[in-house]
Amino acid sequence: MTDEQVARALLQAGVVTPEQLQLAASRRTAEKSLAQMLVDLGYVTPQQIQHLAPGALGQARPAPVAPPRPAPPAAAPVDLRGRRLDVEVVMKLPRDRAVALQAIPIALHGNTLTVAMADPHNLPAIDEIRRITGHRVEAVPATAAMIMQAINLYYAGSAIDQATALVGEAKDRETPMSPDLQVIQDLVADAPAIRYVNAIIEEAVRQKASDIHLEPRESGFYLRYRVDGLLRPPRELPKEWQNSIIARTKIMAGMDIAESRLPQDGRFRMNVLGRVVDFRVSSLPTLYGEKIVLRLLDRASLILDLTQLGFNEETRQMFEELILKPQGMILVTGPTGSGKSTTLYAALNRTKSETKNVVTVEDPIEYQLEGINQTQVNPRIDLTFARQLRHILRQDPDVILVGEIRDFETAEMAFRAALTGHLVLSTLHTNDAPSAMTRLVDMGIEPFLICSSVIAVLAQRLVRTICANCRAPYQPDPLDLLRIGLSCEEARHIAFTRGVGCPACGYTGFRGRVGVYELMIINEAIRDALMKGMNASQIRRLAIDHGMRTLRDDGIEKMKQGLTTPDELARVLFAFTEDEEMMRPLQRAAAASQAPSPKPSGG
Repeated sequence: MTDEQVARALLQAGVVTPEQLQLAASRRTAEKSLAQMLVDLGYVTPQQIQHLAPGALGQARPAPVAPPRPAPPAAAPVDLRGRRLDVEVVMKLPRDRAVALQAIPIALHGNTLTVAMADPHNLPAIDEIRRITGHRVEAVPATAAMIMQAINLYYAGSAIDQATALVGEAKDRETPMSPDLQVIQDLVADAPAIRYVNAIIEEAVRQKASDIHLEPRESGFYLRYRVDGLLRPPRELPKEWQNSIIARTKIMAGMDIAESRLPQDGRFRMNVLGRVVDFRVSSLPTLYGEKIVLRLLDRASLILDLTQLGFNEETRQMFEELILKPQGMILVTGPTGSGKSTTLYAALNRTKSETKNVVTVEDPIEYQLEGINQTQVNPRIDLTFARQLRHILRQDPDVILVGEIRDFETAEMAFRAALTGHLVLSTLHTNDAPSAMTRLVDMGIEPFLICSSVIAVLAQRLVRTICANCRAPYQPDPLDLLRIGLSCEEARHIAFTRGVGCPACGYTGFRGRVGVYELMIINEAIRDALMKGMNASQIRRLAIDHGMRTLRDDGIEKMKQGLTTPDELARVLFAFTEDEEMMRPLQRAAAASQAPSPKPSGG
């Protein structure tokens, strides 16, 4: 069959998407057909090709005919979750063949290679693995999803694999764990160290990671990526290259490689895969060496349009009206990594104009925005938020962004700015919108000052969204429904979906994130409640009575739209639920699950 016929057959069957076909066609070579490239990329299996496009992969070798014998009892699938595999054993089978055959080597004993396979009775596949590895193959069963997750973990990328091979070639040059400065500089200048760090960064950008963790431990040196808010399982790097990789990273960030006793901060910019990416680097001395964390700041991925952040239309319109007001304070709350900075940058982008003087004070400046005057605090020279704010007020500002209200002095200056005709945007670390009011009181701000200045509080979280390529219907665990306060009656009217895992999402079932929001507008009733000394729970109930849409309400609405799952909402929102009526059925269910089973009566 021609490539065109193969493409038409697969598209009509719904096995691949046009985007996947386009990618495979762009990577096709003279030696490989379109069908073979689709198999190598993991979009289809050889069995699907043979069924839908016979002959596209060439003549398949018939499986050897064995004499009839009784079928052995089916073995239980091997559980690969949390199982630590030897990278050298895994690498005996190239990634493209591992994906195509849905197999991964998991152990080597003598000349026998144990391979986890989705189909352990696929004799042609076993023969191919035997030919590639040169070992006798013992196939054991495992689920396809678990195999693909392991492949995604251990084959982190061809660039890292190539760097690992270079390390293998240089093993005779193992480095002591505490070399002097000259030895470190010599090591960092070596091509393997440079390639290793570049490969780690390249793979992070390819996976759309937000952070890279380089962690020295007693058992080894590990690499972890944070993708969509969650850290992926660690990948072990050669321990002997720990110092050179860390030193190379510190040099790129302009940090002192001779200082390993104190924490340091640095940053650098790099062109990766055709994109300019900024990196914020932090080092932390630990028991087994310096831990390095790199934060990726990709300007191309920054969303500066409020309509793309996931706001409910009504909430977005109210928020836009608020940020266009001439004065007052708007607070954005949530834990670290909840997207507060992105929301504030989008708000600044919406409110800026040639007739306004917009000034920020940040720690640090994460993204550079055109048309906005951005400043950064510097504790080393006593340039704090409060001190910088004092000088900003002399610069005739219209809109001021304070990166974070951390102490009474910063809060006092911010409130003074809001009271004197400026619009002030800032962040605060609280669990929900009502808690921001009581948190400010705890910091020492007078309630009348809060009531006079704060016009709204926006609380937010980020939840992972279901991968569009592998979405499928399913029935969630009843406990997950209880954790988000959803009754069985409400659940009957919802068509639940989740991602089953595919190459596009790294076999996690999720791809990307969306915001979940709670906007509390400060009205007279809430001001009266604060002046009377009501607590956060009482203010929360009052805000809901006046129409506030809670984080839970917004999350459930996004779940009904098919954007996320109940267990993902429960992961993000459950810890902050204060509704006692909603908690009672969960507490009863939890107590029932922990209660011992009744003993059978003797007789």
